[in-house]
Formats: sequence, structure tokens, C-alpha cells
Amino acid sequence: MRGSNKNFKRKITPDPKFNSLEIAKFTNYIMRGGKKTTARKVVYEAFDIVSEK
Repeated sequence: MRGSNKNFKRKITPDPKFNSLEIAKFTNYIMRGGKKTTARKVVYEAFDIVSEK
């Protein structure tokens, strides 16, 4: 019988533009179908709109 494999949590790398873990978690939450670059574009555009107001 094999030993049980332990589930390891993956470490989330910080966002490259803002260097923030919270934004990286937010982009992972927004991401659909593994499209991380598209999710980053959406998040960055949303932050640009918020910063203009």
C-alpha cells in the first residue's frame, strides 16, 4: 500500500505590476479557464477607471 500524499498549498506569487499578494489573489479569483493575462487586463483596467475617479 502506498503512503498518503499530502496536499501542499501552492505559494501565490505577487502581482508583477503592483507587487501585491492581494491583487494576485483577486486576479486568480477573476480568472476563467486559465486565462490569467485576460484576467490581469480586466483588473488593471478596473483599477485605472477607479483611479481616474
